[in-house]
Amino acid sequence: MIDTKLIILEGLQGTGKTTNSFFLLSQLERNGIAAKWIHENARPHPTSYFNEACLSYEELELFIKNYPHTKGIIEKIGMKRRTTIELDLMEIKWHYLQDFGDKAFEEISRFDVWNFSLDKYEKVALEKWEIFAEEASKKSEIILLDSSLFQFQVFTFLLKNAPYERIQDFIQELFNIIIPLKPSLIYLYREKTEEAIEYLEKQRGVEFLEYIYERDKNEPFYTNRPTGADGMREFLKHYGCWVYNLYVDSQCRKMKLELSKEQWSLYEEELLLFIGLKNIKAIKAKCFCGGTYKNDEMDTVIKIEEGFLIDGWGNRRKLIPKSGSELYVYNLPITIKFIDEDNFKIEGQQINERWTTAGAAYKRI
Repeated sequence: MIDTKLIILEGLQGTGKTTNSFFLLSQLERNGIAAKWIHENARPHPTSYFNEACLSYEELELFIKNYPHTKGIIEKIGMKRRTTIELDLMEIKWHYLQDFGDKAFEEISRFDVWNFSLDKYEKVALEKWEIFAEEASKKSEIILLDSSLFQFQVFTFLLKNAPYERIQDFIQELFNIIIPLKPSLIYLYREKTEEAIEYLEKQRGVEFLEYIYERDKNEPFYTNRPTGADGMREFLKHYGCWVYNLYVDSQCRKMKLELSKEQWSLYEEELLLFIGLKNIKAIKAKCFCGGTYKNDEMDTVIKIEEGFLIDGWGNRRKLIPKSGSELYVYNLPITIKFIDEDNFKIEGQQINERWTTAGAAYKRI
């Protein structure tokens, strides 16, 4: 095993960062190495911002003065840093909106980091990365981080029409912060960016490109540019160029995997060789404890059938044995741990879909 506490996976959307993060997580654990995969949609995310408000302590004091009834909630869920406090807006919306109130929620949403200027974003982002690196250095586990070092930053800077040199300098500051973790960088790509975009569109549909465009269409990048899917394709071409250059400039242990030949098993072996792991196969499952299970608090239902998990939206996810009582949910940073055949808990890190809330208990119905 190489000497690292942080493995970073980057690449264009659709290049397999999620799949390979899951693969490396399972292989690290099968090799007896403690590991944690931080999914790009983890809530709350330790390095990126997705529907998260960030306030200075002065801004927070004024907010609580105007909305004193929110103080208890903020003290409960707020994540304090040196100069700022962060609030997960989705957690407020999901669990506390009735007590928080629509007016207060509208006001706190004005501090959503996604709407910050780049000057303000750089300041809060660097502080967040510093706390992440400090906490990671104290733990014995290896952290797998996907789509945060390059992808999230490129979206943030490119949508604001920032020059490449600005993100180049910012990424260097991030590397200065994480260097003590001895990071290892894995870059997944296709030699021709157009082919990578075509593959993404084939896998996720043109609707995916249109959805991302609609989400970001008011950002400066799209001024006087094509609209709809064509605009998103143009954005991804710029994105691919930026990420490749950032990879080339990265001063750390790194590898790149060109995916055009789609030799997936070979790529897995190359990844294991880079990290220094043996390829250990999954154990055989004793029982998948099939049935229908419900979490009463969130009113969500999960079915387990023939080695698959089926959530309330009809998504089918393969289950892979982790231990005699635990199952990986394929391509998610969570496991299902059975207490007995009628009860299980969700373990790991929550992602956007509410049913993955860490610690959520489900009972057979």
